Amino acid sequence: MFHNILPLTKKIQLGFFVTLLFPVLQDSDLYSQQNENPYHQTILEELHNYAATEGPEKIYVQTDKEFYGRGETIWFKAYLVDGITHIQSAKSKIAYVELWSEKDSLIAQRKLYIEDLGAAGDIKIGDSLSPGTYTLRAYTKYMLNEKEPLFFQKQIPIWDLPKAMNTPEQPTVEEDTGDLSRSKIIRPQIEFFPEGGYLVEGLENVMGLKVTDGDGNGLASQGKILDENHNPVAFFRTFNFGLGSVNFTPEAGKTYFARIDNGEISVSFPLPKPLPKGYVLNLKNKGGHILINVTSNHESGLQGLFLLGHLRGEIIYKHHIDRSNAKGNAVFKLSTEGLRDGVAQFTLFAEDGEPLCERLVFLDSPENLELTISTEFIDYGTREPVSTMIALKDKTGGPLQGELSVSVVSGDNIPHRNWGTNFKSWLLLDSDLGVTVADPDYFFMDESSSRKQLLDLLMLTHGWRRFVWKDFQDTLTTKVLAHAPEKGIVIRGRTTAFYNSKKSLKSQVKFTILDAGAYQEQSPTNSHGEFSFGPFIFQDSIQGVLNAFALGKKGKPKVAIYTDSTIFSVPFKHPTVQKGALNVTQNIQDYLETARKKKEADFINNPKITRLEEVTVIGEEKTRAQLIQEKATEYAIYKEPTMRLFTDSLPGVQGASMMDMLRRVPGAQVFGTYPDQVAILRVTGTFGAPQPLYVVDGAPATWEFVRFMMASQVVFLDVLKGGAAAIYGARGGTGVVAIYTKGSLLIPPPKPKRLPGVASFNVSGVYKAREFYSPNYAVPKEEHEKPDYRTTLHWEPALQVTEKGSPSFSFYTGDNTGEYVIKVEGMTQDGRPVEGLSRFTVNSEDSKM
Repeated sequence: MFHNILPLTKKIQLGFFVTLLFPVLQDSDLYSQQNENPYHQTILEELHNYAATEGPEKIYVQTDKEFYGRGETIWFKAYLVDGITHIQSAKSKIAYVELWSEKDSLIAQRKLYIEDLGAAGDIKIGDSLSPGTYTLRAYTKYMLNEKEPLFFQKQIPIWDLPKAMNTPEQPTVEEDTGDLSRSKIIRPQIEFFPEGGYLVEGLENVMGLKVTDGDGNGLASQGKILDENHNPVAFFRTFNFGLGSVNFTPEAGKTYFARIDNGEISVSFPLPKPLPKGYVLNLKNKGGHILINVTSNHESGLQGLFLLGHLRGEIIYKHHIDRSNAKGNAVFKLSTEGLRDGVAQFTLFAEDGEPLCERLVFLDSPENLELTISTEFIDYGTREPVSTMIALKDKTGGPLQGELSVSVVSGDNIPHRNWGTNFKSWLLLDSDLGVTVADPDYFFMDESSSRKQLLDLLMLTHGWRRFVWKDFQDTLTTKVLAHAPEKGIVIRGRTTAFYNSKKSLKSQVKFTILDAGAYQEQSPTNSHGEFSFGPFIFQDSIQGVLNAFALGKKGKPKVAIYTDSTIFSVPFKHPTVQKGALNVTQNIQDYLETARKKKEADFINNPKITRLEEVTVIGEEKTRAQLIQEKATEYAIYKEPTMRLFTDSLPGVQGASMMDMLRRVPGAQVFGTYPDQVAILRVTGTFGAPQPLYVVDGAPATWEFVRFMMASQVVFLDVLKGGAAAIYGARGGTGVVAIYTKGSLLIPPPKPKRLPGVASFNVSGVYKAREFYSPNYAVPKEEHEKPDYRTTLHWEPALQVTEKGSPSFSFYTGDNTGEYVIKVEGMTQDGRPVEGLSRFTVNSEDSKM
């Protein structure tokens, strides 16, 4: 029980209370036109514009499991919603899902096209990936417009299957009960959060407390508030996550400090200095309504103040205090009937629009929907069909519409505690406040009053990341979006003078796709030479050509075309609050052993597989010239050539022969026409001088062979004279021409040279999710003879729930016995998160119940 959360104790005259008791959202009563204040009206208009046009987006990713072994696949579903209403986003259609290592390396990226509420994807975990805790991150480009973007991040432990017990230390998760014994040996730190923002002399204040260790872990503790004469004025306790609160009334001119005394250690911390004059904003969530108490010790009282409440930017309460009898205290009541769930922010503004006090409160209506996951039986045998039905209804029993994703996984993959972020805690809590605690799901595990009070303490000790009113007012009216919502893939670029890339040219650009279903369009650039085509939606990749010519210029100057890269990623930042280590339990060992058996069975029973160890090369990207130099060193038996000619560095060799390349060698002579050309490196004064020794890809070759070679077949050639050719003995006396062809060196082709008015492009499309394999044992197949050790029995990423009826799906159990969990997450069309679990058991024998 939270004994330190005290009820409202101030006495209020009955008549005064009645006159200030207002129903919800009756704007004519709460903010009348005759009382309009231009500063307050500006705040309302800015907030309305924000909600209507520039509100945020939120993204959540459901994974089929909470942790994985190397070689497995992460199956996931990304949900993208409007950040205010939580319905389908009308802004972005492109989202990015990435897997990052502990060392901030990007392992994989999936660029998804989200047509409705979400899109599915998958990431194959390579066998060479180091065990550790990885981070799954998701975002849209539009989210980058925020000062501190709130990307979705989920920690993903990945284990080494053969060495489950010898893996490096993994991030663990522990029940953060704030054991008092930890406080005895660790020097605690304490933060103070006066309700509304400030302590005020002569007024009763509620002050939030957060006690942590040196690593930011919450500590359970107890202590007292002392005045400057060490007289105790109040006592407090902190509970889960180190959260607590204390009520007391500061006296004028006094200073105060908090002392934590846990037996072996006693530490003191000064409290914030109380204001001599100020305001206190106190909120109490009574379930069916919010009780709002505003108090001041100013001589002018509350006259002219403005109280505003909003839920994620949607206004839910507004009141201009203009009553002459509203001197130093006023109480208001807001019904929560019909309001959405989530974090609401209440702010008290001065007459000139300056924010004075702020308080967050969590609105959590009683369970407003019912998700039913039903199977025909609770016990099944191996390789038996399981039929599952999903029903989604509102509190009146009426059907709801929505989009769900379902995974059926081994119960060994579900920790005893819910390790991970679920849809509700992310959507309603952390996506607005930032990551609050290591286990935000704790606040929603049941409907107990203790958890609700703890959630209110969380509101008391946190501010709203999206709404810092000063920044909001300073920037919103002049805000220009740096990142427009992505609707698809856009090919962008610019045109410049061909010989001066810094000189922009306004041009007419023609865009042509060369693949199947050829497409063409054209348009002029802007005055800066910038062009764009799209948005397009396609999978795989497309190839095409851009053509351009200058507009409005005499003499038609040559145009260069530069295209922008379509590869995009944002630098990675580790979560500010991380989970502890996920300890190796017996369940995890059992899971990893099953995953190992599946991997071995897949390998043994697939004769087409040749197992090769993956190799990861770490280093700087090498240029083509560097690669050629390395290959030349590997193949050549000599040290340094007299001269080296790179084919793609020689102008005018298109259609030329290999012999024509030798004309670039000082002192060399080439006689005749192709294919009867003869080259001489050492001039002796007679036409009949011996020809050089030809060496092709390391082997001597005759003139009859090399005379047919074209320059296009050659990567480079070396010319050796004098001492450089000594290694070839007498045969090198007349010089050596060492030729290296494209086929032998395996060098990637050179980047195409820029040509006036033309440029090619190759653009990757959005990711196409692989199809999840689930065997159908009703149809006999040879492949069914191998063992079935699947740890994910079923993955259904797009289960549509309509008014027509309850959706259903079916799958087969495998050969592994034990408990399995059906995990359902998703969204209703009206913006409510859905989540639920159901369990069944697989036995070695048929024992249906």
